[in-house]
Amino acid sequence: MKSPLDIVGLVPAAGRASRLRNLPFSKELYPVAIGPEPTSGILDTSCMDDILHAGDDHKPVTVSQYLLKKMQIGGAQKIVVMLRRGKWDIADYYLDGSRVDAKIAYIVLDSSPSVPHTVDAAYPFIKDAMVLFGYPDILFNPNKAYAQLLEQQKSVGSDAVLGVFNLFPGQLTDRIELDESGYLVSIDVRTTEPDTKMGWMIAAWTPEFTGYLHEIISYVRISRSSTNRKGELFLGHIIQEAINDGLKINSVVFKKHYFWDIGTPNGLKKALEDYAFWI
Repeated sequence: MKSPLDIVGLVPAAGRASRLRNLPFSKELYPVAIGPEPTSGILDTSCMDDILHAGDDHKPVTVSQYLLKKMQIGGAQKIVVMLRRGKWDIADYYLDGSRVDAKIAYIVLDSSPSVPHTVDAAYPFIKDAMVLFGYPDILFNPNKAYAQLLEQQKSVGSDAVLGVFNLFPGQLTDRIELDESGYLVSIDVRTTEPDTKMGWMIAAWTPEFTGYLHEIISYVRISRSSTNRKGELFLGHIIQEAINDGLKINSVVFKKHYFWDIGTPNGLKKALEDYAFWI
């Protein structure tokens, strides 16, 4: 009998936060709430007054803590955080993960030209695992989102499952087209086009997709050095290529939910204004 795959959370935190200038710390540690630390993935909103008027037993809750807890709820047995050299405050804050009841390991990169390159740097550690992927500067609901992705993957046997959310007007992200069965038909990478109101933000994928990404990145490294290819490579480009090459990318559509990107001034402002919707 085939053993079930290990479930590993993968968190890319190797960026430079160029859109949020002058932060004195890594944006992944931005405190988005004050309250009991989210041991269940989300703060207890049954007593909002306690959250807004913290006592001595309340602590700042960082944006990335929400992601880590949701990955744990989804079944992640360990979490790999990808860091750029110099972002030591993240490792100093989470240490071995005991702060959030998780097992956390770090991979430190000197630099990375893109998120797919960052992901591929973890290849030796995730190649045989089911990966739960998410950005550490994104807030979203529902709490059991990753569990739903894994359930869908098990049901349909796809190579990857994307978590799809409603979009706010002007939100910069990958807009997607799905067929009637929830399979991805196409992806419009990093656009603000208003005609599509759904976009993906989290994912669960199999070793097959990890291997495919590894092959693509190996090719891109060669082609970039020989053809001086311009433009940043995004994960959406990899997903579109995977579809073109016959990989099956399914989805779970969270019809009543949005996501908040605190990585831009406008996104941070909106997240703080919409506090009651994602907490």
